[in-house]
Amino acid sequence: MYLSFACRVVAIFIAGLLLSFTHPNEEPTTYKCLIQMVNYEGEGAYMAVSILDENKKYVETLRILGDDDEWHPQLEEWYFSRSHELRKSNADIDGITGATVGGGERSIFAIPVPAEYLDKGYSLRIESAVEYKKYVLDEVLVPLNRGELEGKHRGNEYIRYFRIQAE
Repeated sequence: MYLSFACRVVAIFIAGLLLSFTHPNEEPTTYKCLIQMVNYEGEGAYMAVSILDENKKYVETLRILGDDDEWHPQLEEWYFSRSHELRKSNADIDGITGATVGGGERSIFAIPVPAEYLDKGYSLRIESAVEYKKYVLDEVLVPLNRGELEGKHRGNEYIRYFRIQAE
């Protein structure tokens, strides 16, 4: 009887020790971001900064650049994914909204990236859309891996580069 109680205590201790290494409630890491736009003529770009799972499905919005929700449908994939979720939950946008960014301009902001998404196949995606111009699904697509996330990432259409680093 005493031995089985001691074994249970040791097993509980070991389980607690193992769980302490996984940090399931670890605070999100805040990353400073800079978006530098290419020089283009026309309206400011609307952008959605989102987290995607390992199957490239929408998980969470971190930031929206463009605060006039009349134009949010131009961010087609984000709007469809987020609208479906909003209809189910009746909630507001889960990211922070800011101004659009025009040709040649830059935007600096911070985003919280929850630790549970790092090094597990998730990605950070920036979608972009400009009025009367092309919509770009994967303007920037960066794996949420500690070794690949930080640094400078080239955009595909309106973004010259996206720079990200932990604060």
